[in-house]
Amino acid sequence: MEMDRNWKPKTKGDHKDLISTDNRRIITKQLKMAKSNLVAHIYKLRNVGLLVDNEDGGTEVNPYFIMNPNEEGIVEFNIIFKCHEQQSEEK
Repeated sequence: MEMDRNWKPKTKGDHKDLISTDNRRIITKQLKMAKSNLVAHIYKLRNVGLLVDNEDGGTEVNPYFIMNPNEEGIVEFNIIFKCHEQQSEEK
């Protein structure tokens, strides 16, 4: 997410693509991860909606998951749990 948040174009025609060749090299090197493992993780992150395609044809973190800290460096978020009532079985 940090890579996505800090992305800035290097050239006029540059577009955001978190899984570009250069970024994949950085990720595999920093995490000491095999290319095949990275591909599997990217596939999983796409399936759960964390990574999405942008309008330029690149890949980025789904904006709904990017958290921005306030002035004190705190990120606040709410979690809502929906509990389903259990139906008792009558005998």
